[in-house]
Amino acid sequence: MGFGAWDFGFRKGSDLSRRAALFLLLLLVLVWLVAGAYLVLVSQTMVAARRVQGLREELARLQKENALLEQRIAKIQTVERLRRAAEEMGFVPAIQVEFVEP
Repeated sequence: MGFGAWDFGFRKGSDLSRRAALFLLLLLVLVWLVAGAYLVLVSQTMVAARRVQGLREELARLQKENALLEQRIAKIQTVERLRRAAEEMGFVPAIQVEFVEP
């Protein structure tokens, strides 16, 4: 038994080689396009992942900075510190307090 049953619809001779060459060329172009699209998607995903990582690092840095600022604010706003600042500006404790009714 020869290859007659396995000719895949191609005719013998030059027509077979032309069709086979065209089929292989189209197949290679299709594989190249799919591979190119895949590489573009992978590249875009990697760029996005790097950007997300950078944003996470910036978020962590800003959270630390925010915590330090909150500590400074808490230290500045202690009652004793506010009392001293008021005395330095010339304020004195009220001796008699009067309330005004509307």
